[in-house]
Amino acid sequence: MSTPPEIIDALESILEIYFSGVRHRERAAFILCDNLVEMTCKTKAKQQNHRFDMSCNFHDACTAPGVILAADLKIRVVGYRNTRNNMQHASAAATVDSMHCATAILDVVKVIDHC
Repeated sequence: MSTPPEIIDALESILEIYFSGVRHRERAAFILCDNLVEMTCKTKAKQQNHRFDMSCNFHDACTAPGVILAADLKIRVVGYRNTRNNMQHASAAATVDSMHCATAILDVVKVIDHC
């Protein structure tokens, strides 16, 4: 099955932000990466089971039948989720560097390919 257009559009938006000259682009792109991982996993789970609850949490989406990420990839995306939670809920000043953001983008592509 091909990748849904909304997932491709979201990935393009992340790349446009990451390669833009805007301030805090790494922070914004990183947060959007986390959102896209969750959206991708939920979309795949819904394709596998039309009764899948799209309002479930991140962990349930990543471990849903038909999704189940490889252990190393899951560890990384859960780590990104923890960093994102810190950035959004604990410290408005928290951010990530360019390399960490780029790694998250590459892992989003891996999640998309997997799903």
